[in-house]
Amino acid sequence: MKKTFLSILSSILLFSCSGPSEISYDPIIIPDTTNNYSITPEDFIKYPFTFSVMSDKKWDVTQKIEANKHEKNINDTVITMRFKESLIHIHNHDLVDGYIVNNEISLAKNIHVGMAKDSFFLIFNHLENHKDAPFVEINPELVKIGCCSEQNDMWTFHFDADTIYQIDYNGYVD
Repeated sequence: MKKTFLSILSSILLFSCSGPSEISYDPIIIPDTTNNYSITPEDFIKYPFTFSVMSDKKWDVTQKIEANKHEKNINDTVITMRFKESLIHIHNHDLVDGYIVNNEISLAKNIHVGMAKDSFFLIFNHLENHKDAPFVEINPELVKIGCCSEQNDMWTFHFDADTIYQIDYNGYVD
Protein backbone atom coordinates (compact mmCIF):
# COMPACT_ATOMS: atom_id res chain seq x y z
CA MET A 1 0.00 0.00 0.00
CA LYS A 2 2.88 2.38 0.84
CA LYS A 3 4.43 1.69 -2.57
CA THR A 4 1.02 2.11 -4.26
CA PHE A 5 0.53 5.54 -2.70
CA LEU A 6 4.05 6.62 -3.55
CA SER A 7 3.79 5.28 -7.11
CA ILE A 8 0.53 7.12 -7.76
CA LEU A 9 1.89 10.33 -6.24
CA SER A 10 5.13 10.11 -8.22
CA SER A 11 3.30 9.36 -11.46
CA ILE A 12 1.04 12.37 -11.01
CA LEU A 13 4.03 14.59 -10.33
CA LEU A 14 6.18 13.19 -13.14
CA PHE A 15 3.50 13.63 -15.78
CA SER A 16 2.39 17.03 -14.58
CA CYS A 17 5.84 18.60 -14.18
CA SER A 18 8.94 18.52 -16.31
CA GLY A 19 11.47 19.89 -13.85
CA PRO A 20 11.89 21.37 -10.40
CA SER A 21 8.63 22.87 -9.24
CA GLU A 22 6.44 23.63 -6.27
CA ILE A 23 2.80 22.61 -6.34
CA SER A 24 0.01 22.13 -3.84
CA TYR A 25 -1.34 18.60 -3.57
CA ASP A 26 -4.16 16.84 -1.75
CA PRO A 27 -2.95 13.38 -0.69
CA ILE A 28 -4.88 10.46 -2.10
CA ILE A 29 -7.03 8.83 0.55
CA ILE A 30 -6.06 5.19 0.92
CA PRO A 31 -8.63 3.24 2.94
CA ASP A 32 -7.60 1.27 5.98
CA THR A 33 -7.85 -2.30 4.66
CA THR A 34 -7.59 -4.11 7.97
CA ASN A 35 -11.10 -4.80 9.26
CA ASN A 36 -10.46 -5.16 12.98
CA TYR A 37 -9.40 -2.48 15.42
CA SER A 38 -5.90 -3.85 16.03
CA ILE A 39 -2.90 -4.14 13.72
CA THR A 40 0.28 -6.18 13.91
CA PRO A 41 3.71 -4.55 13.69
CA GLU A 42 4.23 -6.44 10.38
CA ASP A 43 1.07 -4.97 8.87
CA PHE A 44 1.95 -1.49 10.10
CA ILE A 45 5.33 -1.69 8.35
CA LYS A 46 3.65 -2.83 5.11
CA TYR A 47 0.76 -0.33 5.27
CA PRO A 48 1.68 2.62 7.50
CA PHE A 49 -0.30 5.22 5.55
CA THR A 50 -4.01 5.70 5.27
CA PHE A 51 -3.70 9.44 4.71
CA SER A 52 -7.21 10.00 5.89
CA VAL A 53 -6.39 13.68 5.88
CA MET A 54 -9.35 15.99 5.40
CA SER A 55 -9.52 17.43 1.89
CA ASP A 56 -8.88 21.00 3.03
CA LYS A 57 -5.32 20.12 4.04
CA LYS A 58 -2.80 20.91 1.33
CA TRP A 59 0.58 19.28 1.01
CA ASP A 60 3.26 21.46 -0.54
CA VAL A 61 5.21 19.22 -2.88
CA THR A 62 8.63 19.94 -4.40
CA GLN A 63 10.05 17.65 -7.06
CA LYS A 64 13.69 17.54 -8.19
CA ILE A 65 15.39 15.44 -10.81
CA GLU A 66 18.95 14.40 -9.88
CA ALA A 67 21.59 12.33 -11.63
CA ASN A 68 21.83 8.78 -10.29
CA LYS A 69 25.01 8.27 -8.25
CA HIS A 70 25.71 4.84 -9.75
CA GLU A 71 24.51 5.12 -13.35
CA LYS A 72 25.12 8.47 -15.06
CA ASN A 73 22.47 7.94 -17.78
CA ILE A 74 19.65 7.50 -15.22
CA ASN A 75 17.90 10.29 -13.35
CA ASP A 76 16.37 9.96 -9.90
CA THR A 77 13.21 11.72 -8.79
CA VAL A 78 13.34 13.26 -5.32
CA ILE A 79 10.04 14.48 -3.87
CA THR A 80 9.63 16.53 -0.70
CA MET A 81 6.15 16.78 0.82
CA ARG A 82 5.42 19.36 3.51
CA PHE A 83 2.35 19.89 5.64
CA LYS A 84 2.90 22.72 8.12
CA GLU A 85 5.96 21.58 10.15
CA SER A 86 5.79 17.94 9.00
CA LEU A 87 7.99 16.63 6.19
CA ILE A 88 8.17 13.48 4.04
CA HIS A 89 10.93 12.62 1.50
CA ILE A 90 10.41 10.19 -1.38
CA HIS A 91 13.22 8.96 -3.64
CA ASN A 92 12.24 7.06 -6.81
CA HIS A 93 8.89 5.89 -5.40
CA ASP A 94 10.42 4.86 -2.05
CA LEU A 95 9.70 6.58 1.22
CA VAL A 96 13.10 7.71 2.53
CA ASP A 97 12.32 9.62 5.69
CA GLY A 98 9.57 11.45 7.46
CA TYR A 99 9.13 13.85 10.34
CA ILE A 100 5.55 14.23 11.56
CA VAL A 101 4.65 16.71 14.29
CA ASN A 102 1.16 17.82 13.21
CA ASN A 103 -1.83 16.02 14.70
CA GLU A 104 -3.79 16.33 11.42
CA ILE A 105 -1.66 13.62 9.77
CA SER A 106 -2.94 10.14 10.57
CA LEU A 107 -1.17 6.86 9.94
CA ALA A 108 -2.78 3.41 9.96
CA LYS A 109 -5.51 2.98 12.59
CA ASN A 110 -5.56 6.74 13.15
CA ILE A 111 -2.14 6.78 14.84
CA HIS A 112 -1.25 10.47 15.16
CA VAL A 113 0.63 13.10 17.13
CA GLY A 114 -1.34 13.83 20.30
CA MET A 115 -2.46 10.20 20.73
CA ALA A 116 -2.30 8.79 24.26
CA LYS A 117 0.26 6.05 24.85
CA ASP A 118 -2.41 3.68 26.19
CA SER A 119 -4.47 4.12 23.01
CA PHE A 120 -1.36 3.56 20.88
CA PHE A 121 -0.61 0.24 22.62
CA LEU A 122 -4.24 -0.90 22.31
CA ILE A 123 -4.01 -0.59 18.51
CA PHE A 124 -1.23 -3.17 18.18
CA ASN A 125 -1.45 -6.93 18.60
CA HIS A 126 1.48 -8.31 20.61
CA LEU A 127 3.62 -5.18 20.76
CA GLU A 128 6.68 -6.26 22.74
CA ASN A 129 10.46 -5.94 22.41
CA HIS A 130 11.67 -8.06 19.51
CA LYS A 131 15.11 -8.17 17.84
CA ASP A 132 14.15 -9.91 14.56
CA ALA A 133 11.72 -8.84 11.86
CA PRO A 134 9.77 -6.91 12.79
CA PHE A 135 12.16 -5.12 15.08
CA VAL A 136 10.36 -3.60 18.09
CA GLU A 137 12.00 -1.57 20.84
CA ILE A 138 9.90 -0.16 23.65
CA ASN A 139 11.26 2.46 26.05
CA PRO A 140 9.37 4.88 28.31
CA GLU A 141 10.07 7.78 25.90
CA LEU A 142 9.80 6.01 22.55
CA VAL A 143 8.65 2.99 20.58
CA LYS A 144 10.52 1.82 17.47
CA ILE A 145 8.95 -0.49 14.89
CA GLY A 146 11.04 -1.56 11.91
CA CYS A 147 11.57 -4.23 9.33
CA CYS A 148 14.69 -5.86 10.73
CA SER A 149 17.51 -5.86 13.22
CA GLU A 150 19.53 -3.52 10.95
CA GLN A 151 16.80 -0.98 11.76
CA ASN A 152 15.97 -0.10 8.16
CA ASP A 153 12.45 1.02 7.43
CA MET A 154 12.16 2.23 11.04
CA TRP A 155 9.22 4.13 12.56
CA THR A 156 9.94 5.89 15.86
CA PHE A 157 7.11 7.20 18.04
CA HIS A 158 8.30 9.76 20.61
CA PHE A 159 6.31 10.16 23.83
CA ASP A 160 6.18 12.95 26.39
CA ALA A 161 3.81 12.73 29.35
CA ASP A 162 2.35 9.54 27.80
CA THR A 163 1.37 11.32 24.57
CA ILE A 164 2.91 11.02 21.09
CA TYR A 165 4.58 14.34 20.27
CA GLN A 166 6.59 13.27 17.19
CA ILE A 167 6.69 10.43 14.66
CA ASP A 168 9.87 9.81 12.65
CA TYR A 169 10.51 7.46 9.76
CA ASN A 170 13.99 6.44 8.60
CA GLY A 171 14.39 4.35 5.48
CA TYR A 172 17.33 3.55 3.27
CA VAL A 173 18.41 4.88 -0.11
CA ASP A 174 21.63 4.04 -1.90
